[in-house]
Amino acid sequence: RRHRAQPRLRRDALHEGRAELRRGQSASSRGRRYRLQVLPSLYARGQAWRDGCDPEHLMVISPDEGATGRAIYLATVLGVDIGMFYKRRDYSKIVDGRNPIVAHDFLGSDLAGKDAIVVDDMISSGDSMIDVAKQLKKRGANRIFIVSTFGLFTNGLERFDKAFEEGLFYRLLTTNLVYQTEDLLAKEWYINVDMSKYIALLIDTLNHDESIGELLNPADRIDKILRKYGQK
Repeated sequence: RRHRAQPRLRRDALHEGRAELRRGQSASSRGRRYRLQVLPSLYARGQAWRDGCDPEHLMVISPDEGATGRAIYLATVLGVDIGMFYKRRDYSKIVDGRNPIVAHDFLGSDLAGKDAIVVDDMISSGDSMIDVAKQLKKRGANRIFIVSTFGLFTNGLERFDKAFEEGLFYRLLTTNLVYQTEDLLAKEWYINVDMSKYIALLIDTLNHDESIGELLNPADRIDKILRKYGQK
């Protein structure tokens, strides 16, 4: 009898976990601090915007043509403009196993006075991302938030320390889907996005032969967070 009850209990826990995830709640204190500190910093302007985030003060940036799809998605959900950088490389040379970037050409509207969210899938050495931040600052961007799924930091953290001290970016966010050093977690400019609960829900859902479509689409959760902070 107890054996038959266990799957139902697991399903109940799974549904409860999904509902909690949809509400944007997190089991970790770092996740709570992320929502309580970073989201108001990104969105709050002391007024309620009726149609999403204020496009006059926020823009989503794709650091290269390969990241355009995810940038378009986030900009559409937030209701703001998108900008894109095109990397021009020197294909006649190879430096550290790759063709060096000659310049970043920007495509987008005026950045003056706007906060910028730079979205990419991975930070390797960080040279390209820091160069993007420099280009955004030259174009008058206000605060720059760098957001990436995987933060490898293959050449260390010193260049990010220097860029932060120079005011090139405001905060950098990556997930814990790769190893994070204690030194990285202690940085003032770094925010850890804890994905452990989300991965657990994905595994549990697949284990019960149920669809993960609802978990893979974050549009509703982003919308609820915007409403929570008075942005919609």
